[in-house]
Amino acid sequence: MSTETLSMKPQTDLLRGIPVADQEPVRRGRVLVVGAGNIGSWLVVLLAPLVSVIRVVDRDRIEARNRANQFYSEAAAVGQFKSDYLARWTTERYPNVKVESRPIDLEHLPLGEFADADVIAGGLDSLRGRQVLIADRACPLGKTVVDGGVGEPLIGRVHVFVPGAACVECAWGPQHYRELNAEYPCVPGAAAQGVATPAPALLGATVAGMMAAEIVNILAGRVPKESRELHFDFFNRRFLTSKLRRASQCRADHAIVKEQLRLEVPFARATVGDVLQCLCARFQTEPATLMLRGGLLLDSIAPGGIVSSSELEPLSSQRLADLGFSPRDWIRAQTLDGEQRVFLRFENDQAVETRSAT
Repeated sequence: MSTETLSMKPQTDLLRGIPVADQEPVRRGRVLVVGAGNIGSWLVVLLAPLVSVIRVVDRDRIEARNRANQFYSEAAAVGQFKSDYLARWTTERYPNVKVESRPIDLEHLPLGEFADADVIAGGLDSLRGRQVLIADRACPLGKTVVDGGVGEPLIGRVHVFVPGAACVECAWGPQHYRELNAEYPCVPGAAAQGVATPAPALLGATVAGMMAAEIVNILAGRVPKESRELHFDFFNRRFLTSKLRRASQCRADHAIVKEQLRLEVPFARATVGDVLQCLCARFQTEPATLMLRGGLLLDSIAPGGIVSSSELEPLSSQRLADLGFSPRDWIRAQTLDGEQRVFLRFENDQAVETRSAT
């Protein structure tokens, strides 16, 4: 996988109740949890006894109001990054699990951090966050996403998005894109203004428990063939399960990029010119579009991290490390017609299997 392969530690009998045939793949599981609020904070705690690695991504610090409906009940937790607190709390109590804290914005997370996870979980408070996580990051990497959400009164849902099948945007209309950057934090009393969901802890914990069960299924190899939703309304005691249809007019192309290129130059001295030379050898004379993570080359790329290879030529002599790249950054590149797609990796101490893109 990557040079920074996620480590795994032995577990004892913490998997009691999980079918024996499923225990080993679950035990080795590596889960990326994006969002550590009303849903994600409980999910991390539920997964801690079961898997080997949890990587938690959340840019927010714990506020006093979070103690009412999230996992953070200690007064001393206020002011800490949510991901840092969860990493410390879980590793102190579950030595079987390695919890990695990433207190940064989702869009600034290197693509390699998604690539070495077995399954990705989302507990986000914005449509933009779900768009980035599911359609832009997980789908091209072929990663299944288990996404949770809550609403009023006592409404919850769990989506399982399967690579190549329906994504989160397949059900979106014009209104969703108009509200793309709106955030819906769980602030009590604000829902009346149409801007938030005052979800109680019991609701977030319930959704997290259902997500954990789905994650166990996926780690055990029981991935559904189609994306699906489980929706529940506790107030009226109703449950609804449904399959999600892939939309022909969806913005996302749903393509799983299977070809990986390896930069043969050690990262410490690799330059933008080395990247362009590698892509030129792959695409020949075809111009390429590159997708980078947020926070890189802010003066050179458009919002969303999209840049053409020609736009990077003036930076050819610049070292990647000096421009803010990390060895965990992957670059997604494709020709303008979208027919050829690759991921370029900077790790270069092990062979990478190369296959045709779908």
